[in-house]
Amino acid sequence: MDCFLCPNGIIDKPSERPAAESLAAEAKRIKRKEMGTSNQIEGKFGQAKNAYGLNCIPARRKDTSGSWIHEIFLVMNLIALLPKLPDLLGSFCAILPRP
Repeated sequence: MDCFLCPNGIIDKPSERPAAESLAAEAKRIKRKEMGTSNQIEGKFGQAKNAYGLNCIPARRKDTSGSWIHEIFLVMNLIALLPKLPDLLGSFCAILPRP
């Protein structure tokens, strides 16, 4: 096979596929990143349970308990947004026309 390829200018290149060790390392890196994301999400649920009473909702009906859950997550999102509020308001006020 080498006799035909080399004289005719055809060069046999190795495949572009990474080696098995780097595939394993890449898979480990992706798995570690996904675990970090799931840890953040689980941490937020833990915060909602402990700090905001997500585990003891006083509503009895399905629709009212759903509204309690929505309100708890709304409060958590507002608290996370609070430090960014001056920047958001500043950019919003810059857009508004001055009288």
